[in-house]
Amino acid sequence: MSESTTVKVNKVGMYIVLFLAYAMVNFHRYATSMTASILATDLALNAGQVALYIGVYTWCNAIMQLPAGLITDRISARKLLSIIYLLAGGGLLLMAYTKSFPLILVGRGVLTAAVACVFNICSRHIASWESADGYKRVNSMFMTAGKIGGLVATTPLVLMIGAVGWDNTFGIIAAASILVAVGAWIFVRDKKETLQKKSISPVASMKQLSKNRGFWIYCLAGALVGMTVPMVFSAWGGTFLVQGLGVDQITSSNILMVGNIASCIGGVTIALVCKKIRAKPLVVISYAVITACVALLALFTTQMSVPVYAVIFIIMGFMFYTSTTSVYALMREMCGVKFIGGFMGASNFVSWLIGNALVSTLWGLFIPADFNISGFRNALFFQLIISAVGLVGFILLKPGMLKGCSDEDVVALEEAAEAKRTAKAGRAE
Repeated sequence: MSESTTVKVNKVGMYIVLFLAYAMVNFHRYATSMTASILATDLALNAGQVALYIGVYTWCNAIMQLPAGLITDRISARKLLSIIYLLAGGGLLLMAYTKSFPLILVGRGVLTAAVACVFNICSRHIASWESADGYKRVNSMFMTAGKIGGLVATTPLVLMIGAVGWDNTFGIIAAASILVAVGAWIFVRDKKETLQKKSISPVASMKQLSKNRGFWIYCLAGALVGMTVPMVFSAWGGTFLVQGLGVDQITSSNILMVGNIASCIGGVTIALVCKKIRAKPLVVISYAVITACVALLALFTTQMSVPVYAVIFIIMGFMFYTSTTSVYALMREMCGVKFIGGFMGASNFVSWLIGNALVSTLWGLFIPADFNISGFRNALFFQLIISAVGLVGFILLKPGMLKGCSDEDVVALEEAAEAKRTAKAGRAE
């Protein structure tokens, strides 16, 4: 029996909490770009330290993706979100008031390890409440609503830091995180029948997925091209504009803000057209445009005006959420609800490990300590190459339900595991 049949469910309240939870994840993702630049100035950090600050976020995200996917198929979203946002609040308080760069990194690690699980939990939770077609629409709106957090992390964040300081700003966000934890406990409810039975080991679940060639193409292609915009835009974007090109803080944050607004528009657009156009063509078109934008940035790094940079970031922002929501719609076509958490966690693990953490670290190696613009150009050419390879992977990917990854296949695994456990118990007697 599910919680939904024993407890009255406020579905609107539940979705609002999910949307707010993901908005905070987006806030921390995009705040990386601006806070890295601000801390570099305030704490006199060099390029290596900025890369370390960014790297803590990317590496912690990467490491947490696989366990995040496995636990979301098996454990209540209500419990997970409540614990996660209490931990996030603690990490933010450590960042806010320790006044020590090493401890700021520790707090950032705690924060990131916690919120790294949020998208997997929320998106998987939506899949359990919605049909496959409904998931495409609601998940697109969920991701778009969450993008509001990315907007707050641009000009509003810079203005808030200017008004109360970055330490008090982190303290305010810590309080907001605790409120989200309370909201999750009050409103979020699970359909327990959509969770995997604990008789299936996480190893067996991942083994089932790893047998399929399409699963690996999806993961690797997503790692190479899917993380391009987060790398160019949210991880290094503010530093590229301010330290690399000499754009002032407010103008830089405005450029990132309008790019985030464009992302919201892209997400809404996909929510409206996803029932009319298959997911794969949308993915390929979106990533082709993103790759072309990176090519422009790499080829004409110092030859474009600030308004032209703004236009490119707007296009990248629009296409990013067009591509991201389409990618998850494609994922839903490839696996059933009971597998989607593990699938999502594994693909995000590869994406964050290869496409973001490793690539972000390599960006730090390309860029010299004085933030010379030639280093940024070399990093952009590197990003262009791997984006093109990822795009080819998605072009070659065959859509449709993967063999062994449907809900019926999970039921068969559950029955086999139960039979094995019963037989073992009989032998023990």
